[in-house]
Amino acid sequence: MTVAEVAALLRLSKMTVYRMAYSGDLAAVRVGRSIRIPEDAVLKLIADGLADMRQARLAAIDLVRELVDPSECAPDADGHCPQHGWAGDGPCPQARARDLLAEVDGQAA
Repeated sequence: MTVAEVAALLRLSKMTVYRMAYSGDLAAVRVGRSIRIPEDAVLKLIADGLADMRQARLAAIDLVRELVDPSECAPDADGHCPQHGWAGDGPCPQARARDLLAEVDGQAA
């Protein structure tokens, strides 16, 4: 693939692709005065990025699990949750976090 093709595919500038090639972050082959990027190198870069995103997502989920208060909310007449000190609009963030974790657990099953 040409540098321009890779840049368009990854929505990067051509200069960024050149830098990645010269730094070794992206495998590249020089053909005369041109640089070509093997398609496998681009696919590996995408797969590695997706793996990094998945790891970050799992780490965030683990952090929420660690921080969430398992006790139920006890909203008052105004809809506030004194149990968790929530006096804002909308549901208590602790309840929302528990709901999100239940969704994640449901998707994993």
